[in-house]
Amino acid sequence: MSDSYEIPFLHALDSLRKVESCKCPRCNVVAQQIPIPIPQSIKEPQNNEDFFREHHFDRKISVEMLATFFPMEVVCVKQCVHCQKFSLWIDGKLVWPEPDPVPASKYMPEPVKDVWDEAQSIAIKSPAAAAGLLRHALERFCEYRGITTGSLASRINALGLPERITAAAHACRHLGNDGVHEGFIYYPKDATYDIVVQMSNLLNLIVEQTIGVEEQTKALIEMHNNRK
Repeated sequence: MSDSYEIPFLHALDSLRKVESCKCPRCNVVAQQIPIPIPQSIKEPQNNEDFFREHHFDRKISVEMLATFFPMEVVCVKQCVHCQKFSLWIDGKLVWPEPDPVPASKYMPEPVKDVWDEAQSIAIKSPAAAAGLLRHALERFCEYRGITTGSLASRINALGLPERITAAAHACRHLGNDGVHEGFIYYPKDATYDIVVQMSNLLNLIVEQTIGVEEQTKALIEMHNNRK
C-alpha cells in the first residue's frame, strides 16, 4: 500500500456548504452561489507520521483538521456558477460589491427625487434608514400632488388614484414596521435591501402611472394639435 496521501480540500468543505440560488450581484443572473469558507486560524502542524498514515488509510483526513473557519453565517465568500465571480457576505448581508442603485423614473419630481437619491445611496449600508427615507419620499409625492395634511394613509387615499395604484402606495407605506409621521422618520428594524428595492419599484410605479401618464397624454395631445 502506498504511503502517499492527498488532502481533498474542496470536498472536505462540502459539510460546511449550503448552496442557494439567487440573483448574482456581479452578473445579475439567478444562479447558484457557492459559499467558500474563510479560514480563521491555522491549527498546529501534525508531525506525527502515524497520524497521517492512520487518517489516510481511513480516509478521514480533511482540511478541518488543519484550520478553523469562520461560521458561514458570519462571513463567507460566494462564487457564482454562472459568471465565476466572487462576492463577500457578512452577517448574511452582501457587503461587496455594492449593487447599482435603482434608477428613478424620469418623471419623478425633484422634491421627491432628492429624498430618493439619498435613500439609494445608503440602501446597502443601512436598509432600515433607506426604507424610512423612501416612505418620506412617498410623503413628498403626496405634497407635490397638493395633499399636505393628515396621516400618510389618509393622504394616499385623498390622491384619488386608481385602486391598484392606491394599493401600491399603501404597500410602500406598510413595508417595515412604521411609516413617516409628522415629519419624523421611524426606521423599521426588520428592513432589508430587498425591501428597499421593492419600495423603490413601487414608488417608481406610482410616479409612472400618475405623472408619467399625464405627461405622455399631454405630449400626444400637443402632437395632435400641431398636425391640424
